[in-house]
Amino acid sequence: METRDEIPEPVLAGSALNLADATGDPATHLDTAGSATARLAPPFQRGRPLRRWGTWTLLALTLGAAAFGFAYVNRPEMCYRRALKALGRDDFDTARYELLRLQGLPEYEPHASLINGILLLQEQKLDDALEEFRLALEDADTRVLALTMAGRTLLQQRRFFDAERALLMALEHDPNMAEAHGYLGAAYFDAGDFSRSLWHLEKAAELSPRDPRLYQIMAAIHRTFHEDELALKDLREWLRRGAVDSEHMPPSVRQDALMHMARLQVQLLRHQEAIETLRDVDESPDSLATLAVCQAALGMPQAARENVARALAIDPGHFDALLVQGQLAMEAKDSASALESLNRALKIRPENSVLNFYLAQVLHGLGQDDLAKRHAEKAAQMRELDQQYADLRASEAHEPRNVNTCFRLGLMAERLGLRSEAGAWYGAVLLLDPRHAKAREQLSQLPGGLSQLPGGPANPGVQP
Repeated sequence: METRDEIPEPVLAGSALNLADATGDPATHLDTAGSATARLAPPFQRGRPLRRWGTWTLLALTLGAAAFGFAYVNRPEMCYRRALKALGRDDFDTARYELLRLQGLPEYEPHASLINGILLLQEQKLDDALEEFRLALEDADTRVLALTMAGRTLLQQRRFFDAERALLMALEHDPNMAEAHGYLGAAYFDAGDFSRSLWHLEKAAELSPRDPRLYQIMAAIHRTFHEDELALKDLREWLRRGAVDSEHMPPSVRQDALMHMARLQVQLLRHQEAIETLRDVDESPDSLATLAVCQAALGMPQAARENVARALAIDPGHFDALLVQGQLAMEAKDSASALESLNRALKIRPENSVLNFYLAQVLHGLGQDDLAKRHAEKAAQMRELDQQYADLRASEAHEPRNVNTCFRLGLMAERLGLRSEAGAWYGAVLLLDPRHAKAREQLSQLPGGLSQLPGGPANPGVQP
C-alpha cells in the first residue's frame, strides 16, 4: 500500500485551457507555427478544426486528471491517515468524517475499528473502546497502535497487569513505539516501580524529542533517588521542551514547573539562581514565601519581611510564609513575635521537624524549658521517621511492587504530613491490589479521598 502523503493538485491541469485561450487569433497562431498544411488551406478554414480538436483534448485531459486526483485523495489509505492526523491534533469531527468513508470496506474494517476505538476512548466509553481495539488487532497495519491504545484504556480502568501485558506486546512488535514506552513509564511510576519507569520514560523521550511531559515524571523519580542535580536537569528540559510544545505545557503548568525548579534550587542552596527563576513566576503566596527564603539566606532581611507580609496578606495561613516569618523574628531576637508566628504554623503542620526545632529554641530562650524539651523531642522523632521513610523508599526502589512496603510508605508519609505522597502510595497499593481494604480506607480519609486515584498515566499528576 502506498504511504505517500503528497496529494496531487488536479486543478493545475486546468492551466492548459488557459494557455489555449490565450493564443489569440487561431489563423495568426497557426501561420507562425510554420505548418505546411495550414498554409495550403483556404483562409476561412485555416486552424478551426485543429482548435476544436485541441480544446476537446485538453478538456478531456483536465477532467481525467481531476478524476484521478479525486480518486487518489479519497483512497481508503489516505482517509485512514487523515483520520489519524486529525486525532493527533484532537480534531475529532474530521476523524469521524474520515471514519464514515472507511466503514463498510471489508479490507479496512480493522482501520475503522481503530479510529472508532480512539474516538470512544475520548468519550470515556472504555469497554466499547476495548472491543474496537480487539477487532483492530487482526491487521498488521493497526496492531501496534491498537495494543498501545488498549493499554492506555486498561490503565484508565486501573487494570495494571492487563495494561502492562498489552503495552509490552506492542513493544515486541515495534520496540520504537514512543507512546507505549511513555504509558508504561507513567504506569510503573504510579505503581512505585521507579527503575522500570525511568528506563521507559528515557526511551520515550529519546523517540519523541518534543514531548515535555515525560521529564516531569523523570524529575520526580530522580528526587526520590536523592539525585537532585539530575532532577534539576529534568526540570530544565521540561521547561525547554514546553516552550516549543505549548500544547502540552499550558501557562499554568509552566508556572508549576518554574516553582518546582525554584524550590529545588533553594534546597541545593542556589539562592541567587532561585531568585532568577522566580522572576518568571506569577506572584502568589508560594512564590513570595520562596523568594523571602532566598532573600533571608542572602542577607536581605528587610526585603524578606516585605515579601512574607505580602504572602500572608494573600493567605494568612500559608505555612512556609509563617515559618520564614518566625525565623526572621528569631534572627532579630524578637522571641515574642517568633513564638506567635511559629504557633500559628504549628496549627497547620504540627509534625514538621523544622518547625518543632525552631519552637524548642524560642521556648528555651523564653525560659519555658519543659515545653521546649517536648518540641525538641518531637523534632528528633520526626527526623528519625523521615530517615526511616527515606530508607524504606530506597529499598522499595530495589524491590518494587511490594504491596506491604507501599502501604507502610503511605502510613509514614501521613505521619510526616506528606499527604500528597501518602495518597500516591495508597494509590500504588490499589493499582497492584484493588481489593486492599486498608489502603482504600486510608486514602478515603485524605483530602480529595478516592478521587486521587489516577485515571491513567496520560495525566501524570506528579509533584516533583
